[in-house]
Amino acid sequence: MKKIFSLLLVICVLISAVSLSSCGNQPRKTLIKNAIEKTEKLKSVEQRMTITMTMSVNGVSVEIPIKAHIKGKNLDTSKPTLYEQMTVTAMGERVSVTMYADADWVYINQGTAKYKMSLEDAEEVSTDIGKDAESMLLLPPDDALKTATDLKYQDGRRVVKVEFDGEQFEDTYADLIDMLEDTSGMGDFDVKEGTIEITVKDGYILRYDMDFTMTAKIEGGQKMDVRVDADLEIVDPGEKVDVKIPDEYKKFPQQSID
Repeated sequence: MKKIFSLLLVICVLISAVSLSSCGNQPRKTLIKNAIEKTEKLKSVEQRMTITMTMSVNGVSVEIPIKAHIKGKNLDTSKPTLYEQMTVTAMGERVSVTMYADADWVYINQGTAKYKMSLEDAEEVSTDIGKDAESMLLLPPDDALKTATDLKYQDGRRVVKVEFDGEQFEDTYADLIDMLEDTSGMGDFDVKEGTIEITVKDGYILRYDMDFTMTAKIEGGQKMDVRVDADLEIVDPGEKVDVKIPDEYKKFPQQSID
């Protein structure tokens, strides 16, 4: 359960980083590049994410859903305030985590476990994930964009859907695959195919949806089929988002990584 939770958390972080990272008749590459840059400049943001991982072995499948609600304000300053609530359900077990963070502390509520860590300690724990998340700020490659589906809607939305074969996806998102392999402990993943669907409206990234399928060898030499569906929504980009850390969280006992 711990490995699965870590794997889903990494996917959540990475895809969220991709998204934070006017339509008209702009070329697809220009449209997406400009939208990512404009979304990155938001001073506050609210995101909702749903990720479902389906794992199948010998005809038996297990579906693991994760839901996350993320808010941030003062993102253009050295003192941002962040909120994240995430729930994972797997094999009859439900894990829920609520986190707040400011310039000095990260406050974590896991139900029975409630504590705070200095930002320095928290960054040391998450350094590798953070670096790999930053490296995921990628545009789809030109050859994939050439064959992409490009739809325009009357409400101003423009949706670009890019389909990859396994080799294209692994080449484009190599850091993502490496991180999943390292975190899951499942061994090497072999990606079969993947799809990215990016929705742009008013110059912002409105949705960033990703799905891909892969296989992995597990204990006993068995093959596991894995499908990941991740849907991320940026809620009303450009609107002010407020985040306030509850007083009770500030009273949590300090936990050190020493």
